[in-house]
Amino acid sequence: MALQHSNTADAWTPADYGQLVNLAVQSKPVAFKAATVFQTDKVKANFPLWVSDPTVAWYNELDTLTATDGATGEVVVTPSKTAGIHRISSELGEDTDPAIADQIGAALANQIAEAVGKAWLANTTAKANSGLLSIAYGSVDTGAIASVANLDPFIDAQLGHAPDHRQATVEDQGPDRQQPGTSPACRGRSTCRRSSGVR
Repeated sequence: MALQHSNTADAWTPADYGQLVNLAVQSKPVAFKAATVFQTDKVKANFPLWVSDPTVAWYNELDTLTATDGATGEVVVTPSKTAGIHRISSELGEDTDPAIADQIGAALANQIAEAVGKAWLANTTAKANSGLLSIAYGSVDTGAIASVANLDPFIDAQLGHAPDHRQATVEDQGPDRQQPGTSPACRGRSTCRRSSGVR
């Protein structure tokens, strides 16, 4: 009889946990890009909320100001976990080329990313936190959006900001504005189609 992994205590062959899976997972899910990642080693996390501001009013000179209070709240989050495991022998991990351990790590990362994305977008998922569909929402009145027949000026504005990594916050489509690269015939119109195509 000989000593081998199956009859040797795990303390003699300790496991090593690297960053492969964690880094791959953080770079994949849309949830991690759209939300703020909060790391904790506690069983629960409390996030403070400022619910409403104190009210203000107009006063005449020497009027007595009325004191009002703001309102606070909190969101209590219990972290949940999605995980997977794949066992290989140490010989296989050392002898394969390309390294099978790297492929297994990437595969686990893909599955974890998919699980996180599905739970984040869903209503409820067993053993996971509730997703975006569980949050109450209301309708947004977009106005007479059907009257906007040409979206080219908005696309041009976004593309114009892209090289400098700037974000457009206001789009002014007044009649006196001429889009860069458009012909003089477009001047004075609220919208104008570019003939040069998408940049």
